Amino acid sequence: MNIDDILGLDIDKIVFSLSQIFMKKESKPCIDVFRDAYNNRYTWESDFKGYSGDVIWSDGSRKTMGSFSIDAEFKTCIKNISDDTTSNLIKHQLWEVCIHRVRRDFVKVHCDNSFSFGNYDECGQEIIVDGKNKGDRYWVKNNVINVVHRNIHGKLIVINTSKILETDRGYLSLEYVSQYFDPISNKPITGEMLYRDKFSVLDKVNFLVLSNREIEYSPFIDTSRSVHKYDFFNMTQIIN
Repeated sequence: MNIDDILGLDIDKIVFSLSQIFMKKESKPCIDVFRDAYNNRYTWESDFKGYSGDVIWSDGSRKTMGSFSIDAEFKTCIKNISDDTTSNLIKHQLWEVCIHRVRRDFVKVHCDNSFSFGNYDECGQEIIVDGKNKGDRYWVKNNVINVVHRNIHGKLIVINTSKILETDRGYLSLEYVSQYFDPISNKPITGEMLYRDKFSVLDKVNFLVLSNREIEYSPFIDTSRSVHKYDFFNMTQIIN
């Protein structure tokens, strides 16, 4: 290779190739890399009793206000909203938040899985899952799970996180894109959904709860672009 060939190389590709070399040389065992990122997610303490508050849902043309409560078992109740579709939308978002705040032991969740390194790119280190959840993949960077590629209930979901909130008890995703695919053909079955989340401290205790969620739905086949907004406020902890 002469000097012209060297000068003609893309410097980003050189840096990227070197980063792969150093990453593989210095990395911990694969299971440790994934376990550390898994345990770095923000979760609630086991003494969580639940909380309640008010909610406003809107989609640009409609607006509905009601109230909600979530108990210690994460059962959600929506009140003062007569439309079942709207009520279920709110309930689903709250349920989705709760299941990601539950602290589940890594070994219990992944005892039937094994892990190996895949490629390393701008999203981080690829983690390939084998065993019970064979086919699932994750990308980890800076102790954060940036990309999730999972088969759930016969669908493939891909979640790409672009913004996080770091706390002394782990990180929370603030902005991410989610999309469903056919697991066989890998063709999209939904449009992209861009989530933007905000969190607030509950009653000055060490619980962060969702205070605002905006979901932007991209156009897909016969559906047009839409934005759903969820505002949660007047929230207070349930004390038993």
